[in-house]
Amino acid sequence: MHDNIIYKWNADGLNKESRSCISTYGSGDIASIKWDNNICYTERDVPFVGFAYQAEPKLSKIEGDGNVFYYSGQNPEKAIPPMWDANSSTEDPELVIDGHYLRRK
Repeated sequence: MHDNIIYKWNADGLNKESRSCISTYGSGDIASIKWDNNICYTERDVPFVGFAYQAEPKLSKIEGDGNVFYYSGQNPEKAIPPMWDANSSTEDPELVIDGHYLRRK
């Protein structure tokens, strides 16, 4: 996946690791995820990457580059960018609502 904006995915306040910008599900381990140039934007201190029941092994099959992992709060405990993206940013992507679209400023 590339060039997407995932905005307030956790707005309902649920605080489970499976409620993440990138989540893996199920016990099968055949898929890989390539995650490049995406924006994950949250106002809550929740994980950017998570997993549901029996899906933790899939986390090792995620790779990516040049993503923005932005948390609008301060001193995150859970909203920490993943280690697999060495070129990620935590800077504000300056998103604006333009009619029915969300885009970068």
